[in-house]
Amino acid sequence: MSTEELDATPTGTLLYVPVGDSVATWEFAGRVPNRLWYTLVYPPDQDGVVNNRRPVYVSALDLLPATTDEGQAWLSLALELADRQAWIQQKINRKHTQP
Repeated sequence: MSTEELDATPTGTLLYVPVGDSVATWEFAGRVPNRLWYTLVYPPDQDGVVNNRRPVYVSALDLLPATTDEGQAWLSLALELADRQAWIQQKINRKHTQP
């Protein structure tokens, strides 16, 4: 998400961020004043309980792949992993064809 999109995102909106081989779910809590950082908090669990109330501060760059659509986040992750797998396969093929 761009900084413009993040600035327009209402507090309490769930954000889905592809990270590694999973998608992290965060609740958006707004921008840190005078910084390009944003505050995220842990979302409530299925029972509506928030187990960890400490905020997490994340840079705008780390939120570029974030989305408000969980399905889109998983699709983005799947495409990224497929690209990574293709790159690894190229390295394997190149290693086996060299004398």
